[in-house]
Amino acid sequence: MDGVNCQFVKTNGITLHVAAAGPEDGQLIVLLHGFPEFWFGWKNQIKPLADAGYRVIAPDQRGYNLSDKPDGIDAYRIDTLRDDIIGL
Repeated sequence: MDGVNCQFVKTNGITLHVAAAGPEDGQLIVLLHGFPEFWFGWKNQIKPLADAGYRVIAPDQRGYNLSDKPDGIDAYRIDTLRDDIIGL
């Protein structure tokens, strides 16, 4: 997707695939997908937000698409998911 850079970010003991766009010094907007989506579900919102000067990141949350998929229910507890995003 034009203007979107994909990268892998280590956070909270795993690696997340993240789509990013917009100026690095722009105010941060984090777009989180739901089940069973991944970052591409935000494709229509990323460019307008980035063009408005925001730094936009849309991760594939753990267990989805190109991000790590740890085993076990405990790896998907809400506090763990929260810590993934804080680590970004």
